[in-house]
Amino acid sequence: MNEKGYGPVQRDVSSENKSAIRGREQQSIDANGGAQSVGGTSGNAINGISKYNPKREHYMSQARKEFGG
Repeated sequence: MNEKGYGPVQRDVSSENKSAIRGREQQSIDANGGAQSVGGTSGNAINGISKYNPKREHYMSQARKEFGG
């Protein structure tokens, strides 16, 4: 992605909680403009978690508990 103008990878946060990590990915996509597939402007083509995923709120809740936001 560097050739597209993005800087080098930087660690955001870490956790052993896989659900929280999944939610954090979506938090980051949303914070950077949203996925392109839903009209967003982030570098992500698609969301990390589909809005149709029945576990979406669980993942997002775990991320909020673990990382805030």
